This record gives sequence, C-alpha cells and structure tokens, in this order.
Amino acid sequence: MKLRFSGIAPGTVEWAWRVANWLAIAAALGSCVAAFQQASAKVVGLVGLFSFLAMCITYVAGIVRERASRAELESARFEIERLRGRTARRNLTDDQRTALIMAAKVEGPQNVWVPHVASDHEASEYAKQLRDAFAEAGWNIGYAALQLGTPIYGLVVGMSPPFCSSPVPSEIERVRRVLATAGITSTVTETFPPQSPAFGWSPRPHPGPNAAVLLVASKSSELDRFG
Repeated sequence: MKLRFSGIAPGTVEWAWRVANWLAIAAALGSCVAAFQQASAKVVGLVGLFSFLAMCITYVAGIVRERASRAELESARFEIERLRGRTARRNLTDDQRTALIMAAKVEGPQNVWVPHVASDHEASEYAKQLRDAFAEAGWNIGYAALQLGTPIYGLVVGMSPPFCSSPVPSEIERVRRVLATAGITSTVTETFPPQSPAFGWSPRPHPGPNAAVLLVASKSSELDRFG
C-alpha cells in the first residue's frame, strides 16, 4: 500500500521521518556545544540544551506511540480472525473427508443417523457432507430435521429415541473414533433433550434400531451461548 497523495511507500516516509528527527537532534546538540564554547552565550546554550532534550523526548514518544499503534493493529487483526472463525461455515476439508471415509471403512460398514437441527441451513449443509462421506464408506445412512427442546451446539454423538430404543455405548464410540481419526471434534450425550420432535425423515429403509446418532447442531459463538 502506498500513500495516494505522493505514491511514496509508508516505509519510506517513516525512514525519512526518523532521519529528519536525528538530523534535527544533531543540529540542536551542535548548536548547544557551540554556544557553551562562548562564555557570553551560556543562556543561548541552555536554551539549546532544553531544545535538544525536548526533541529527544518527542522522538522517544513518537516511537512509543508507533509501537502502541502497531500493537493495537495486531490485536484488531487477531480479533477479526477470531470472529471470522466463529462465523465461518463448517465444511469437510478434502483431507478430513478422505480420513473419515478410510476410518469409516475400517469401523464399518455400520448404521448411523446424521440429523441436523431444524431451521439451520449451515447445520443442514454440514450434515449432508458428513452423510455423503459415511455413505461413500458403505454405511447405512438416515437423516431427519430435529427440533430441539434445549439448545445444543457442535457435533453430538448419542443414541436415544426417536432414533433407537436404548443406547449402545460401543456404537457411540465407533462413530466418535471415526470422527476423531478425521480430526473432527465431537461430544457425547446419553440422551437428547426432551420434547425434541423429528420431522423430514429419510425414506425407508432406515439405518436400523441400533444406529448411533451424529447430530449436527448449530454452530454458535460464546456470546450466543452465554448472552
């Protein structure tokens, strides 16, 4: 980026400003020394000395201000990147998809539900990516839109009605191992929140009565979670 009014790069302007300050300091110091060499000009020498000290203080203050500005700029950039990461859509990277398919082939083929929370387009799209990857690995897939009675965030693995009759820990851990191998973080729950009706079911055949559930819940920032 260059300054529009002159076409001079900011780095060049900064260098010139530093040189000019040092030249001014040197000139003030030389004037001070020359004045002290004349006994009748001690007052002028004192004035020159004070001028020299003032310029030094101004120069140091400028450096401190410049460093503070750079620190504020870096802090702002970090905050922007942090917020961007919170709001960015979740997507399976090529590496994650490849690792997930390979791990799922090792663990399966098995059955899995991959529902998403209702009225959340981002969660719906991410759930589809996960379903497609499991399907490519040979797993039997089911889907649904789940209306949660209590807010849940992230990826949650569990087994509970209406998807299955009772939890089977080994099936839950099987899905979690696949995700972990692909570098995808998930949490586990014994049961999903009550009053969570499901609709938009996948067509038959359903995955099966012992299928684990990989719920793709909403992605939310900490501000959304804690108000």
